[in-house]
This record gives sequence, C-alpha cells and structure tokens, in this order.
Amino acid sequence: MFLKFKKSAFELKNIKNICLLSLFAVLKIILSSLKIAVAPEIYISFGFLIYIFVGGFFGPFCSVIFAIITYILGFVFVTYIPFHFGFLFSSVVSCFIFSLFLYKQKFRFKRVVLGTIVNDVVVHFFLNILWLSQLFHNGDFLKAFVVRVPKSFIMLFVDCFLAVLVIVFLKKLSKILKFNIE
Repeated sequence: MFLKFKKSAFELKNIKNICLLSLFAVLKIILSSLKIAVAPEIYISFGFLIYIFVGGFFGPFCSVIFAIITYILGFVFVTYIPFHFGFLFSSVVSCFIFSLFLYKQKFRFKRVVLGTIVNDVVVHFFLNILWLSQLFHNGDFLKAFVVRVPKSFIMLFVDCFLAVLVIVFLKKLSKILKFNIE
C-alpha cells in the first residue's frame, strides 16, 4: 500500500501528468455540473467517471490531492449544496477507492465494476446519507437513509453501466497517452 502512495507521488514529477490532471479537473467540474433528471429525487451525474481516470492513471496520492482541489473548485464555481467537510471527505474516499482498484492494475470490466460497487456502497449508501442527514434531517440518519436508499440503489446500476462504457474509452485513451494499461 505504501509503495502505491510512493509511486503515485512521483507521478507529479512529470509535467505531462500535471497537465492531464488539470484537464481532468476541468472535466470533473463540468461533468459534475451536468445532471440528467430521471425522477424528482433521482438524477444521473457523470462526475464520478473522472475519478476512474484519475485513480487508474495517477494512483492514491494524486487522487486524494485531485479530489480535494476539484471539490473546492467545484464548490466555488458550481455549487448546489452548502459546503460540508463530509462531502469533501466523500470525494476523497471515492477517488481513493478507484485508485486502490485500478492503479497499476489491468483495466478489466470486473475490476472497474467492483470498484464502482464498493464506491457506491461506502460513499453513496453510507457517507453521503450521513452528511445529508446532518444538513437536511436534523441528524436523523434513519430518516435520511429511508429517503435516499431507493435513489442510491437505482444509481448503483446506472453507475456500473456508465463505468463499463468508460472502460472502452479508457483503454483507447491509455494507448493514445502511452500509459501502460491493458
């Protein structure tokens, strides 16, 4: 685990990687602001897909830094919810989970889907509901859980489908950028 952090920290020595991270940061902010409403409480957001790229290409250290920077920039430029340290923590955990599953690993459908499932369970089913209960339900986790679980369950399948679609694009992008990903 420590070796992954160390290798990931060295990714920032390359100017090409810093430029790519900057590009991904802009894409993350843009994609997070684009939402497709499916139902009153259910919308599809594409921002998490950038975490797959960053986690796979740059590893855990860069992912944590990336998540912190993009959350703050997103809050400043495209905010739709009050600043809450918990959502910053959720972003960091989400990006970190994808980096654990994908950094210096072969990009397989099973690995990406498993990373997406773990991410959705940890972040969407638990952490985000906890933070939303603090903001909107006076700390009543059970009430927020009952309201949000159907949405989170539906989004689990949508997120897995989108992640699988991204795999094909990710493999092609890795060949163009000359990253060693199979």
